[in-house]
Formats: sequence, structure tokens, C-alpha cells
Amino acid sequence: MVGLALEGGGAKGSYEIGSYVALKEMGIKFDMVVGTSIGSLNAALIAQGDINLAKNLYFSASSEMIGIDNALVESFKDKKLSKKEIKDNIKILKKIIDNKGLDVNKYKQIIDENLDEDKVRNSKINYGLVTVRTKDLKTLELTIKDIEKGKLSEYIVASSYLPVFKMNKIIDDSYYLDGGFANNLPIDMLKHYGCDKIYAIRINGVGFNKLFYKADYEISPTKDTGPIILFDNKDIVNNYYMGYYDTLLYFNKLDGYIYYFKKFKYYNFITRNIDKKLIDLLKVKFLKKDIKDIVLKSIEEILNHNKIDYYKVYKIPKIIKYIKKNNLKCNDIFVNDFVYNLKYFY
Repeated sequence: MVGLALEGGGAKGSYEIGSYVALKEMGIKFDMVVGTSIGSLNAALIAQGDINLAKNLYFSASSEMIGIDNALVESFKDKKLSKKEIKDNIKILKKIIDNKGLDVNKYKQIIDENLDEDKVRNSKINYGLVTVRTKDLKTLELTIKDIEKGKLSEYIVASSYLPVFKMNKIIDDSYYLDGGFANNLPIDMLKHYGCDKIYAIRINGVGFNKLFYKADYEISPTKDTGPIILFDNKDIVNNYYMGYYDTLLYFNKLDGYIYYFKKFKYYNFITRNIDKKLIDLLKVKFLKKDIKDIVLKSIEEILNHNKIDYYKVYKIPKIIKYIKKNNLKCNDIFVNDFVYNLKYFY
């Protein structure tokens, strides 16, 4: 059996959807998918087979669905706040405090509108989630068979119940806490249900992880995935594409470290005229021995320094030409010298 574990991490969750799309395109199929917190919602959407719905749900998401005014998100992104904005934000924060937490009702409404519980129950992919019941501090690792019919959305809310949310009794007149307090990446749950090949997707969420087992394949972000509770549209879109490309990178379908490049065979050829001493110097700088790695690291250093878009796939010859044509450089003269002496033609 093949299993997929999805880590909790709030607004970072679109990374998991992008990653799953790449896995699906690679022909990888799952018998079971489990998740914690936002991972529990993603797992349900995967089990019900509506991955495009999941993508559209994220791309239209905002922090208002968990009770945070979008104006507050925008002002936190812009560190230069005016006196009026500071006063307005204090009012918003005071309102949250007066309400004893963020309102989770809109989040549940969105789940109800997008989740098809019957599809999850009838899916060929077994589904599971993690939450914590507060009255006895019991960790609940539940499959769809353990969840009372009609209660799936409530359990997903229970799995996602961060302490910043206003505490409400939900299932069986009980309080619940985010599953990340017990097991933020439920790999062991997949092992318990017989999965012998396990894929895990991390999103750098905050929580505790049981370390009894390791995944056979563990995909994680190459770049910052942003805050947990601020659903900024740009971050969401970037995380989706990061998840997609990071997965292809992980399985060696692309070249690169923090950027993404189409597979390229001629790294030795394009470095044929470069002085060996310069190459040796960069091997020390990057702690890499292979010439392919030196080329990739050097190109990435220049692209990163010039804030070139991460979230697309580049061709090595074209990006070298682009760097030279636009006179792009970084702060390291040896890296610049190396890249400007790459020869991709006879």
C-alpha cells in the first residue's frame, strides 16, 4: 500500500496541493492519504478527487475566512505603517481579543461548501486525520470509518483548531485542539494501517512530530513558505508553484537548488574553457565537487541577487544568454567571472 502524509501549516497549505499535482502527473497513486490541520483538509480534497477545486479554493482564499481583516494582512506586509493604519490595526486586534479569539465559523462554512463527504467516504483512497480532544488530552487519529456520517467537516475544523481561534464546543459538546499538538505529520498512522511505501509533504508548519518512522520520500520547501495564519494571495500562489516544482526537483525531473531548470546534459561542455583554478575556488565556496553543481549554484547566485522570478522553469543556455545580455551580476567577482565565461555554443 502507498500512503501520503500531509503536514499542518495553515496558509502554507497550497504547497501540498501543488506537490500532489506533480506526483499525480508522475503517475503516483495513493491507497491512503492522511493529514493534520490544513493537511486534513487537503487530504480530504485529494480523497474526493477534486484537485482543481482545491487549487481554486486556495487561489481565492483570504485571511478573512479565519476572521482576520485583509487590511490587517496588507499592512503587516508593508512594514511602513502610518499612524492611522496603526490605530486601525489596534482596533482590529482589540476586536479579536474581545471576541476571545478568531472566528472559525467562516472556515467551517468554506469547508462545507467545498467538501463532498460522500465522495470521501466512497473514494478508493482511504482518508485519515489527527486532532486532540481537550477534556482528556487524547490524541485522535481517525480514518473516515471512525468519523460519524455528516461530521467530517467538524472533524477537519477540530484538526485545525489553533489556540488563536475562539474556543467553541463542536463534536460531542467537547473542545478540540489542532492535531499539530500531537502529530503534525502523521507518517506513523500510515504505517499503522499497512502502508509500506510512504510519501510525506512538509510545509514548515509549527507542531510536534512523532519520530518512530521515516517516510520513503519526503518533499519539503526550498524557500520560505510565509506565515501560518496570514492568507496572502501572492504567497499562496507562489507556494502552490513551489510545491509543484520542488516535487519535480526532488524526483530529479528538473535541475537546480532554489531555481528550476530543464534537464541539461552539457555542463562539462559549457565549462570547457574556464580556468581550473577558478573552478576549484568555486568548489570550495559552494562545497560541491561536481561541475554541474558549480554551474547551477553560480547561476542561481546571480539570479537571486537580481531578484529574478523563482517560480518558472528556465533553460540553461537561455538563462546564461539572458544574464549576459542584461549584464546581471552578484557581489562575488569569481562567480561573475565563471558565469560570463560559460560557452554554450561552438
